[in-house]
Amino acid sequence: MFNPAHTLTQTELKTAIVRNPLVVTVETTVIDTVAQMSGIRTVCTANSGADQADNIHQEARSSCVLVMKDKNIVGILTERDIVRLSAQQRSLDRVTTQEVMASPVVTMQEADFTDLFSAVNRLQQHRIRHLPILDQDSCLVGIITHESLRQLARPVDLLRLRLVSEVMTANVVCATPSTSMLAIAQLMAKHRVGSVLVTRSQDDLAGNLLQIPLGIITERDIVQFQSLGLSLAQVEVQSVMSAPVFAVQPAD
Repeated sequence: MFNPAHTLTQTELKTAIVRNPLVVTVETTVIDTVAQMSGIRTVCTANSGADQADNIHQEARSSCVLVMKDKNIVGILTERDIVRLSAQQRSLDRVTTQEVMASPVVTMQEADFTDLFSAVNRLQQHRIRHLPILDQDSCLVGIITHESLRQLARPVDLLRLRLVSEVMTANVVCATPSTSMLAIAQLMAKHRVGSVLVTRSQDDLAGNLLQIPLGIITERDIVQFQSLGLSLAQVEVQSVMSAPVFAVQPAD
């Protein structure tokens, strides 16, 4: 993802830290947590004209909450967790973050964040998408994500000649337009994916069955729908999916 030949300054590295992440207490209900995540997402959408770095940081803030107790991080709740709880049809207004948060939380001292690879390796080693950064007194500084780190990549890294076929995920999780949003959430939870492609089947001239993409639904959409109080079991994905889908060829 990054070119080791490029050394970044400490000032540049610090721009990858997402400041002022969302924090809640152990007593906060999950539905109130969802409302906070959704609120940040609304602000991000309203500020669509902001620069890329600001948008990345806003997206990161809306994707998780840190659960605090006595100024210490005791857990984390992410969009993926909200999808999992939705798939289980849990009553989010009756569940506290303490009951469902991931704990203990993997963190990194700001003093140890001396290069991109130390952070990337920590994320990959623990298979996590959010890494809280602490100061020398173990107080919260912010979080870093793959996306906030990627913004530091130099243009030459981004322009490397790579084919779509080299980096794409081939086994895409798909659903039909009439699939309920509850079933979509269950697909996401089962396959641990962040999105589901909505498709329709069509035979080509040779009689092969093709899947034609119509739209897409993401973890973030599930969070939004929960904040709106929608009944996932009664909403069909075709009525809320993002469409059309912009596609590229494997050889691009």
